[in-house]
Amino acid sequence: MTHLFHQRLCCVAVGVLVVLSSAFLGFITPSLHSPPLRAAAVFGKVTYEGKPIEKGLINFVSEGDSINATASITNGEYRCTVTPGQKSIVIGAGKLGENNNIAKDAVGNFQTVDVPPSGRKLDIALAKPARKK
Repeated sequence: MTHLFHQRLCCVAVGVLVVLSSAFLGFITPSLHSPPLRAAAVFGKVTYEGKPIEKGLINFVSEGDSINATASITNGEYRCTVTPGQKSIVIGAGKLGENNNIAKDAVGNFQTVDVPPSGRKLDIALAKPARKK
């Protein structure tokens, strides 16, 4: 009788483990199979006072101030991949070790743009800030 009892107990225990593991895997599996974040191609020209920025960086910053993507600006042009959504653009120019030659409050810097999943061309024209009176 004890042997039959142990067999039934083992069958019940295995059944419970199968049900629990199925429930656990059913809970976890959707996150394991969710589609990866797609990156969108963003490219364009960057000018300051109408002239192409020779060397610099363009940063696409997501909500929460984390940099989402950074690309080099060379001869006024850039190209990078960015996750879609609202981004703030922060542009800096100049050679390493030199002062940044774009005013921090340049008109057009720190603007918010939308990056669609399909990507986009984005030309940015920066200008000196208005003089304070």
